[in-house]
Amino acid sequence: MDTKHKYTNQLIHESSPYLLQHAHNPVSWHPWNAETLEKAKSENKLMLISIGYSACHWCHVMEHESFEDEEVATLMNAYFLPVKVDREELPNVDDLYMTACQISNHGSCGWPLNAFALPDGRPFYVGTYFPKARWIEILRYFDHINHTDPKQLIQSAEQLTQGLISVENKFNFTDSDSTFTSDDTKLLFTRVFQEMDFVEGGKKGAPKFPMPVILDFLAEYSFYQKNGDSRQILNLTLDKMANGGIYDQLGGGFSRYSVDGVWLVPHFEKMLYDNAQLISTYSKSYALTGNQKYKTIVRECINFINQEWHNGEHAFFAALDADSEGVEGKYYTWNFEELSHLLQNIDGHEVYLEYYGAEKNGNWEHTNILHITQSVEEITSKHGLSHEKFEKIMNECNEILVAQRIQRTPPGTDDKVLCAWNAMYLCALIDAHRYCDMNLMSEIEGLESFISQNFLKEDHQLFRTYKNKEVKINAFLDDYAYLIEAYLSLFQLNSDQKYLKKAADLTEYCLIHFYDEMSKLFFYTSDLDQELVVRKKEIMDNVIPSSNSILAHNLFILGKVLSDDQYIELSMQMLQAVFPSFIRISQPSFYSNWIRLLQRHTEEFYEVVICGQDRQEIHGKLLNKYFPNSIILTWNKNTHIPLFEYRDTDESMIFVCQNKMCNRPTSDILEVSNLLSSSKVE
Repeated sequence: MDTKHKYTNQLIHESSPYLLQHAHNPVSWHPWNAETLEKAKSENKLMLISIGYSACHWCHVMEHESFEDEEVATLMNAYFLPVKVDREELPNVDDLYMTACQISNHGSCGWPLNAFALPDGRPFYVGTYFPKARWIEILRYFDHINHTDPKQLIQSAEQLTQGLISVENKFNFTDSDSTFTSDDTKLLFTRVFQEMDFVEGGKKGAPKFPMPVILDFLAEYSFYQKNGDSRQILNLTLDKMANGGIYDQLGGGFSRYSVDGVWLVPHFEKMLYDNAQLISTYSKSYALTGNQKYKTIVRECINFINQEWHNGEHAFFAALDADSEGVEGKYYTWNFEELSHLLQNIDGHEVYLEYYGAEKNGNWEHTNILHITQSVEEITSKHGLSHEKFEKIMNECNEILVAQRIQRTPPGTDDKVLCAWNAMYLCALIDAHRYCDMNLMSEIEGLESFISQNFLKEDHQLFRTYKNKEVKINAFLDDYAYLIEAYLSLFQLNSDQKYLKKAADLTEYCLIHFYDEMSKLFFYTSDLDQELVVRKKEIMDNVIPSSNSILAHNLFILGKVLSDDQYIELSMQMLQAVFPSFIRISQPSFYSNWIRLLQRHTEEFYEVVICGQDRQEIHGKLLNKYFPNSIILTWNKNTHIPLFEYRDTDESMIFVCQNKMCNRPTSDILEVSNLLSSSKVE
C-alpha cells in the first residue's frame, strides 16, 4: 500500500509517464486494456475516456483543476468508468475518438481529448479542455440523461459511429485506365502554394506548425520542375523557423508549434518526431541549397537530442514538457534585468541583446523569448564589428546563459521509447550523415541495433513502446512504415543485404496483417489487435506524414531496388485510391506526401549502381548530393539483387539504370551528376 499518497489508482502499474502522472489522482483511473473494456460491459457503466500526452500543457491544467479535485473525482467515479489513455502509446484509440470529436465539432479539436462512451466504447459525446465548473455540469448532465432517457445517448452514439464508418469508406480503389502526369503535380503545387504565407513562411495564419512534409514536397518540386517559387517559400520558411522563438536559440531543438503567426511564441513542448523530421528536412535542404545555416541547425538539433533524450542504450526518449515549476516556458524565457545582469561583464553584450530581440518590457508576457531579429551582416555593419568579434560576443554570452539555465528546474521528460519515432530519428541520422558530411555511423548502427534487438521479433512482428527494459503494445502501421523507410535508407549507405531483407520482411508482414484488399490501403491496426468501434486507416498527412503514404513510398523504392513491378503497382494502386480525395480537398497540403509520391510515379527515376575498386569513394561523392529522383547503390558481392548482376569488376564504373535498362557505364562523376540533376534549379 502506498502510504505517501492519499490516493492511488490502477495507473500505478503502468510505465507511461503520462499515465503515471495521474496515478495518485482521486479519480479511479483505469488503463485502456481488455480487462477495463470488459469491466465496463459487465457493469454496464458509461465510460469516460480521457486522452492526452505528457508534454501537453492543457492536459496538465485540466488535471490540476479537475482530476486532482475530490469533488470532481467523486462525480466521475460514481457516474462513469474513468479511463486514461496516453495517445502516444495508443494512437489508434486517440485517432478513433479524435475523429469522433472532429465529426461532432466540425474539425476543431485537440488535447486533452475527453470522450463519453457507451459501455461498448461507442462515443456519444467528445470534447477537449473544460474548466472545472463546466466539467461538473457535463458530468451531471450525462448522468441525468443516462437515468432518464438513455436512448438519447444510444442514438447519439449510433450517429457518431455511422459518421466514423463514412469517414473510413471514402477511400476506395477503383480500377481505372487513367494515368497520372506531371501536370497533375503542377496543378496541386499551385494550390499548395496558395496556402503558404509569403511573408513569414509556413502555412498562412496561426498557429504555425513546421509541417516538414510540406517542406519536403517543396524541395522536391523545386528540383523536378525548376520552380523558383517553390525554392523561395522553402528557404523563407526554413530561415524564419531557424531564427524564431520556435527554435531554442540556446540549446537547440524545435518546439511543437508557434502559437502566433510569426514563429515567435512557441508552445514550448519539444517532441522527438518533430526534431527528427526537421533534421532530415534541413539536411536535404542543405544539400539542395548549400546554406551553411541549415547544416548548423542539423548539428545543434542532434546535439540537443543526444543531451536531453539519449536513454543510455542508444535509443531516445519521446518528449520534453512545456512547463517547469507549473509555468509554461519558464525554463526558456528571460526578463531583461536578468539578462543584463548576467551579461554585464561581456564587452558588447548589448549587441547580443539586440540580436536576440530582448526588450526591457519583454516580448512575451513580460519575459523575453530569444529569437534572431536581423542578419549577421546587418548587425555587424550597424555596430562596426568584424564577424570574428561578433562571434566572440555571441559565444561568450551563450556560454553564460546556458550555464545559468542549467541551474533552473528543467521541464519533465517523457522517458518512454517509441518504435516509430526512433525509426524516424534513425532516418534523420542517416540523412545528416549522408548530406551534411557528419560521421554518424556509430550512432546509426547503435540505434539500429537497439531497435532490432528490442522492438523486432523473429516473426517480423514489432512492439510499440520500450521502458525499463521491457517492451509492450503490438505495433501499429506507423511503426512498420517508418522502420521500413529507415532500413531502405540504410541499404543505400552500404548495400548490406540484411537491411534490405528486414525492409522486405516487414513489408510482407504488413501485407499479411494490415492490408485491405478492397481499398488497396492499409489499416492502422493489425488483424491481431483487439477491434475498436471502427478499424481505421491513417491517410492524411499532418505534423507526421500518414503511415499509408510512407508505406506507399516504401513500396515504390522497394520495387525499384528489387526490380519488382508488383511492389510498384501496389504503390500506384494506393495512390489511385487516395487521389480523388486530395484533388478535391480545399487544402491539398494535407496530402503532401501523397503528392510527393505522385511526383515519383510521373517523373524520371533512376537506379544508380557503382562498381569497381573506387566504388566507395564515388558512392560517397554522389550520395551527399540532393537527388530525390534516384537510389544510389554501391555494388556488394554479398547482396543478391538484379541490379547487381554482372557488376563484379575492378574497373570503376557507374551504371545509371531506368525501367530495367541501363545506360552505357561511365567513370565520369560529373557526367552522372549532370544527368541526375538535369531538372535541378540552379
